[in-house]
Amino acid sequence: FIDETWTTTNMARKNGRAPKGERLRAGVPHGHWKTTTFVAGLRLT
Repeated sequence: FIDETWTTTNMARKNGRAPKGERLRAGVPHGHWKTTTFVAGLRLT
């Protein structure tokens, strides 16, 4: 049978850790998201 799956690059963490009293700052991609698709044909014999 044929199987298809996908993933996107717009996944970004919403939580993180920083030293006590400091704000967490981290860069995330903005506007350059892509989708990757993977298709495979599988056989049982």
